[in-house]
Amino acid sequence: MDADFWISLAICLVLVGAALWLIRVHWQHWQEVDAQPGLSDRDRNHLRRRHRRRFQTSTMLGLVGVAILLGRLFPPEDGHLIPLLYWLGVALLVCWVALLALADMLSTRLHYSSRQHQDDLERLKLQAQLRRATREEQARQGTSGKTGSSDQPE
Repeated sequence: MDADFWISLAICLVLVGAALWLIRVHWQHWQEVDAQPGLSDRDRNHLRRRHRRRFQTSTMLGLVGVAILLGRLFPPEDGHLIPLLYWLGVALLVCWVALLALADMLSTRLHYSSRQHQDDLERLKLQAQLRRATREEQARQGTSGKTGSSDQPE
């Protein structure tokens, strides 16, 4: 066995090992999230879709690792169309992984940006209620202070 085989095997093992570890981490995280009773439907749906994307990405990462090792079955020196199509398929798989990763980043950013906006609106609403309650309290204290001073003779 030549050095290229060992390099291909090492890349395969690293990618498959990383994929298996990521799948395990995603699964454990999803179990924790799924057990949380206080999540809103919107948050739960976002986290479910995120889990599905990440699980799919991790699985395809492992497939890319196996494909790199299996690619040795199609030596490019043969001059056939099969190795070209095979590696084109592997490249498309890598592009799909990259697109899923970008979609995950964009989705997460949009979700939490929306959540931040909702939290900011709620905070502003609560601050307005607090200011209104404070003004009402000050007005009551000011009114009771005026009636107390009118009882005294001038």
